Amino acid sequence: MSKQSLSQNRENVKSVQSIYQGPIPTPEMLKAYNEIDSTLVNRIILMAEKNNDANIEINKRTLSINETLVKENSKLQNRGQWFILLIVLMSFMFAIASAFILKNTAISVVSLLVSAIGVGTTAINKLLK
Repeated sequence: MSKQSLSQNRENVKSVQSIYQGPIPTPEMLKAYNEIDSTLVNRIILMAEKNNDANIEINKRTLSINETLVKENSKLQNRGQWFILLIVLMSFMFAIASAFILKNTAISVVSLLVSAIGVGTTAINKLLK
């Protein structure tokens, strides 16, 4: 081949690109598959349906797991609030006992501060929700 005919051939070459994305091929592709094997189209459609059903099931399970986690988190928060209340009440009782029985105001003040911090923390958490 001469250089002139090579350059003419290069000028006539065109590139075509086709992009496909989806669960089911285009009708043209299905027609081509059907020419290869008449059962391919049905198998492809069945595969896409099974894939869709599996995705739906995964989404349902994920939603169920998320709901369970939210419920458990709520239970843990509730339990934590009860523990804070217990600590606050014990600190408050200790403050009263140390003030009247031990006649020690420093211990009373510290115990009251612990109680106030517990009450304040609980109140802030409630307001932020």
